[in-house]
Amino acid sequence: MRFPNTVIAQQFTSEQKTSIPARSSDGLKVMLDISFEYQYLKSDLVMLYMKFAENPHDPISKIAREARMFYSDM
Repeated sequence: MRFPNTVIAQQFTSEQKTSIPARSSDGLKVMLDISFEYQYLKSDLVMLYMKFAENPHDPISKIAREARMFYSDM
């Protein structure tokens, strides 16, 4: 199994219709456009593979999508 050793970008944007719904402190609904970059650490590859064996190349995206689903219920 090969893992990329470069920086990987993840985006949730209105153009992709993947913005994350949230609420402000005063209760107003806001849509968040978020992008972030990450890189696998060689020391964590075994743990990542064991935890996300069904799709070890996509653990960050899986977590981000699950968070998006959680917050879409707001």
